[in-house]
Formats: sequence, C-alpha cells, structure tokens
Amino acid sequence: SEEAKALASGILVAVAPVSSSTVILKLGDTLSRRLVFPFPVQSSNCKTRIARKSSWIEVEAPIYVAPQPDAFDMWTKVHTKPDGSLSLGSIPRVNLDVQPAVSSATKKDQGWLNLLMGGTLSETEKYLKDHNQDLSTHPKIDLKESLNIIIQSFAGFNPKAKGRPVQNFQLTLSRNNSCHTLIFVSGLHHDLDLGSVVLDAWVLPLTTDRVQKLAPGLQGLLSAEPPPVGVYLSDRESTMWKRLLPALAERCRTWNHKASCEYRNKGQIPLSIEEDQNPLCGCGRWALFAKYVTRIAIVPVFPVPYMESLMRFPNTEVSTARTVQGSQSPILQQGVPKGRVEGTQGEM
Repeated sequence: SEEAKALASGILVAVAPVSSSTVILKLGDTLSRRLVFPFPVQSSNCKTRIARKSSWIEVEAPIYVAPQPDAFDMWTKVHTKPDGSLSLGSIPRVNLDVQPAVSSATKKDQGWLNLLMGGTLSETEKYLKDHNQDLSTHPKIDLKESLNIIIQSFAGFNPKAKGRPVQNFQLTLSRNNSCHTLIFVSGLHHDLDLGSVVLDAWVLPLTTDRVQKLAPGLQGLLSAEPPPVGVYLSDRESTMWKRLLPALAERCRTWNHKASCEYRNKGQIPLSIEEDQNPLCGCGRWALFAKYVTRIAIVPVFPVPYMESLMRFPNTEVSTARTVQGSQSPILQQGVPKGRVEGTQGEM
C-alpha cells in the first residue's frame, strides 16, 4: 500500500490531537489516519512504536484522571472538521424546544434537585470542597458549584430570593469585583437524553464597546425583581467558563455557522479567554440585548464513573459564600458606563 511504502521510506510519523478521545496519525504531509480511543486520553503525551519493515504503528496514550486541570477543557472542546464544520466532541446535542419543562409542582420540592446536583461531585471533589475553600485551587469544583447556584436559584431555591425564581445572573471576577458575562435564564427543562435537567438560557459576554452601547438596558437591570445574582469566580474558573460557553452554545444550536464565522476566520475556539473579550462567534445572535446574546444550554457537570468514585448519598444546597444579590448590581456610574460592568459587595 501507499502507506507501507511511505513508512518503509522513512517518512516522518506524527500524532496530532483532535478531541478528548481522538487523534490523527500523520505520515508526512499527505497521508493520515483517524484513531479513536475508547476513553479520553492525554493526546499530548502519546507514544508511538513504529515497525517500518513490518508496516505497523502502535500509538499508546495515557487516559485522563479527573483532577488533571486540562482534562475538563478537552471534554468541552469544540473542534473544527476538515470541511470547516464544527464538532462537539463529548457533549451530546439537545433540542431545547422539545424537552419537557419541569412542572411547577416538581419545582416546589427541593429534595430531588439537591440530590441531583449533589451527584455532580465525586467523592474526591466532595472531600476537597469540604476541606479547602480557596477559589483558585480547584476550578472544576468551583464551576460545578456555580452551576448549582444558577440552577437552584432559577428553580426558586435561593434563600435570599424568598422563593422567587432568579432569571438574571452575573459572572463576576472576585479579584476586582468586575462582571464580564451576563446570563438570562428562560426555562428549566428535563434533559431526556442525559436523565438530568437543562436550563434554556441566553448569554451576553460583556466587552468595553458593548457596555457603552447597552448602558440604558444594563441600567434597567438594577430595578429587576428579584435582582440579578452575582456568581463570583476565580481567574481559573473564569477561564473555564470562557472555554465552556462555546460548547454550551453548540449543544443547542439550531442555526448554521456563516462563511464569515469568527471561529473559522480566527482559527480558534473560544475566540478569547480574556476578561473583557467575547469568547463566542456572532452566528447565533438574534433589539437592545437581542443582537448581542447567544442561546446556550446550561447543564450540571457530573463525574465520569470509570475515572472517579461517585458519592453514595449526595446532597447539596445553594451556597451563599460566592454569590451576591442586590439592586445595585451592575453599577453604571453617573449614567456613563465604565470599561466593564461591576458588581457590589452586598450580601446574598
């Protein structure tokens, strides 16, 4: 075969990552094969054994273990195929328009939601959470806690909202009290494929330019009832959110990416992980906020059974340690927006 001849000639063999469980085996510049592993692997640490005379190649890669910081990034990564289309590696798609809504009667019973959200932590993560409250130490645990805050607050179980569902959320950096992303939730649905729940939501990444353009609308959020809930993030968790948002948008996408898509033109997803930059392309934006927001499907993130020990009796409630709720968030001083929207130091 052409591959055997190329191998015998001493052609360069290389391995390039594609997704959490897929790599491309390259023979020179023209020949390649896609290799799929049964588990997520550390594709950057692949080892190859090459028998050029016998014409075979063995590719060995260590599997990910949950505490490794870059494992979560690989699982949520959106990949660009050779034809330019996008592929959502490890997260299944969901049609939010056909998923049944969680009934109001079910919403009044907090027990089932505590049990579901408590199951998002593995035994190791629960131990780490109980013994280390440093926001910068375990960003994946903090991300799961933030998702719990958002989901339970919308379900009406935020103790400071007095039973009212909270629809508006601010992702705010703890180190400078600066909000870089707004999330507007419209519904809580059953996720039938995953046996879980999913929030139908819209996300608005804030940039300096957008804050200036949207000043009147952002000012109106100050009088919202109940007021927005600020979810405080470490820098590392903030980066995780920036990487996760494109995957959450792809998961429920019903529109096509345009030829002018920023993902394709810039050649990277997300577009940026910087604080005041937008991580999303503009293809799915749909009026004051409308042309700047993108639909996303927010879901709990559960441990992987073959990599982590699950908790036997999970239970969790809304944490108030990293949230703030008040009518002064976000702040637009003297009607002129600052470089970014800020939260407040009030209690939730």
